[in-house]
Amino acid sequence: TIVGTVEGCPVTKIGDSAFEGCSGVTSIAIPDSVKTIGARAFCDCKALTSVNIPDGVTLIGNRVFYGCKALANITLPDSVKALGDYAFSASGVESITIPVTVTGIGYRAFYEASSLKDVYYTGSEEDKAAISVKSGNECLTGATWHYVTVCEHSYDSDCDADCNECGEVREVAGHLYDHDCDTNCNICGEERITYHMYDNDCDTNCNICGEERITYHM
Repeated sequence: TIVGTVEGCPVTKIGDSAFEGCSGVTSIAIPDSVKTIGARAFCDCKALTSVNIPDGVTLIGNRVFYGCKALANITLPDSVKALGDYAFSASGVESITIPVTVTGIGYRAFYEASSLKDVYYTGSEEDKAAISVKSGNECLTGATWHYVTVCEHSYDSDCDADCNECGEVREVAGHLYDHDCDTNCNICGEERITYHMYDNDCDTNCNICGEERITYHM
């Protein structure tokens, strides 16, 4: 784990070649404060199997994951805009998630990344076509691209559990009423059928909510 602060100051950059060739590194937890990953930062970390890249990092620099043979899966956050030259070359990456925010992929960024089979892309085919991909990325362009559109969920009200766009169900607290006799939800206004409860036909006050009614003795 990389510390998030040094002497009270946030760590915002992992320096060039910071962990290059560290054969004992198997996983890396990068703190949220990091915005820049320097060139060759994890180059030839051959035992590295997992790394989290926090939202806020905008560039995967040159040769950052070059030769990381054990790194099979990686997800790039939405903040990433570009991948540097040789960024994942000669790595063992089998699947990668690339956000629609990426507009440039450097020279040979995936050169000799022959294990790459699946690319999960959060944009459309039109968005993909707009990416500037330099030469030497046949392993990337030849992989199977899956278009994973991120839904901007919309609901009829705060009480609605089903997204109008994709149908995904979310957890909601449910309707909120003043009492069991209340017919209108305080959040969304939806009406329901309720009944008052009385001790007998002559009782004037509901046992639940106390509402009065007019009755007549017979």
